[in-house]
Amino acid sequence: MNVTIKRKIDINLFIIKARWFYVIGLFLVGYSAYNFENLGESFKLSFLLLIFLGSLFLNKIFSILSLKIEKKPDLTKINILSIAQLVIEICIFVLITYLVGSFDFIPYLFFFFSILSASFIFGILGSLFFSFLSGLLILLVYFLQNLYILPATVNLDDFDFGTFTTKTLTVSFFYLMFSFLAGIGAQTVFSKEKELLEKSDKLDDEIKMRADKMSDFDKTSGLLLERDKELIIMNDKLDKKLKELETAQKSQIRAFRDLKVAEQKTQLEKEKIDAIIANFVDPIIVLDTEDKISLFNPAAENIFGFDKSKLGKKFPKKGNYSMKNIEKMVKYEYSVKIAEELKIDDDSIEEVVINNGDGEQTYKVTTSPVVGDNKENLGVMKIFYNLTREKMIDKLKSEFISIAAHQLRTPLSAIKWSIKMILDGDAGALNEEQNEILTKGYQSNERIIILVNDMLNVSRIEEGRFGYSFEMSNFHEVFEQVSMNLAPKIAEADLKFEVSIPDQVPDIYMDKSKMTMVLQNLLENAVKYTQSHGKLSLSLEVDDKFLKARVKDNGVGIPKEDQVKLFSKFFRASNVIKLQTEGSGLGLFIVKNVVEKHGGKILCNSEEGVGTEFIVTLPITNENNNNN
Repeated sequence: MNVTIKRKIDINLFIIKARWFYVIGLFLVGYSAYNFENLGESFKLSFLLLIFLGSLFLNKIFSILSLKIEKKPDLTKINILSIAQLVIEICIFVLITYLVGSFDFIPYLFFFFSILSASFIFGILGSLFFSFLSGLLILLVYFLQNLYILPATVNLDDFDFGTFTTKTLTVSFFYLMFSFLAGIGAQTVFSKEKELLEKSDKLDDEIKMRADKMSDFDKTSGLLLERDKELIIMNDKLDKKLKELETAQKSQIRAFRDLKVAEQKTQLEKEKIDAIIANFVDPIIVLDTEDKISLFNPAAENIFGFDKSKLGKKFPKKGNYSMKNIEKMVKYEYSVKIAEELKIDDDSIEEVVINNGDGEQTYKVTTSPVVGDNKENLGVMKIFYNLTREKMIDKLKSEFISIAAHQLRTPLSAIKWSIKMILDGDAGALNEEQNEILTKGYQSNERIIILVNDMLNVSRIEEGRFGYSFEMSNFHEVFEQVSMNLAPKIAEADLKFEVSIPDQVPDIYMDKSKMTMVLQNLLENAVKYTQSHGKLSLSLEVDDKFLKARVKDNGVGIPKEDQVKLFSKFFRASNVIKLQTEGSGLGLFIVKNVVEKHGGKILCNSEEGVGTEFIVTLPITNENNNNN
């Protein structure tokens, strides 16, 4: 920052700080000075108080402006601010002198503050100007009173103008002498300050020049030291290189010997791996990094009819090296089910069914990358696992369940209607105990019939004989049927039930009875696993392409670890088994299959202890359904 600007800013800030104190003194002097009759005591005091408060307000504004200029120094702005402060200050002193009603010597003393400040800010000319201005303004006030332009605060009849003029001229002359001396003093101080600053700048330049020379010397010394270090390092490297060259011949001899041993070991390892793969009962196919068949075991030869000519053949990468890609290489007819058809998310797994003359065989195929010790890609391996026995057992189990269910259905129905007739009183009146025993028997029989029906439905689904009958139907009717069927159970369980259906529900292509069974199963579960005073909701949402049915409760919820197995056969969550010992675990399996047969999806959002929501999404137009 420029020295002149900085000095002026500092002086302004000092004047502002000093003004807080001498304004108070000025007010007290004015208040205790001479009274005058023309204006009245109260008028005088009001003016003095107004001037006092105005002075404080102006001083605060000057303080804010000075601080702003200090942040962004500007010589023009600081000069304007200085002149404004001094002029306003002198005017206030003159006004106080006028109000106290006296032109004695004491009020004149306040003008020294402004004249002294002007000498430090503007020098000799500035102090002379403001001293002249002070005397001129005092004379002007007197003449204005004498001409009756201003109310008189002194008795003009008794006023001695000669004495006043002599006194004013004397004070003005004293102001001029004081301002002249103050200006010379300030100028002398500023000259000394400037001289010291010039000497300081010269000293700084000399110090900087010497520092630059020392820096150049240090750089030169540093370069020499760096060069010496580099030479030493180069010598050390040469010494190491010589030692390495000395041992190179010995290392080469050892390397040739180790290579020979490694080749022998590699051959042994290869023979060992080949022997292990050859003894696998199930097929194995190995592809190299170029997706060519590099190895297959005898089991693969026998089952797929491979021969040595297949080695080196390209195995197409499509579908993660699916077995569908090599139909021309396989000697026998076979079928493949990919992960999507198996309803699993892992595309590295597929299922192959082949008949090579030894009967139909089913294999689970896993495709895995072969990775080396250093994470490098070595190729791909397809491993087969024989599922023929498991499939046969599963088929026998399904057939047994189907036969057992069929055989149980007829006698169970007979028992049902027999007990029903007795309960209805067709065989005579029953006492209360007999009625209670038969009612329990009837309910137990009903549960067995439901279980048998579920088992038959599962068997039919697996055999593809579930008997769908698709037609255009309105889902609103399904909602009404389910709500009506379960209303008694919901009321008995003391649950709050909400149903939300849009005004316009389009017809969709569906089996109405099967979809009724889906929603009834989901809502029955919600009733069963929600405690009394709980809440159930059945809602329907419709957009351009899909229809969504939601069944929501605030019941016991499903543990997170059980949710992955939720739609499996005979599965029941661990927490509900403790609450409800009854249940087959077949309902959700049937529901999922029915929904998917309609081209839809079912999702479950659940949190244990909070509740469960099932969302059934169905396409409004579905052309892929089969009337099975």
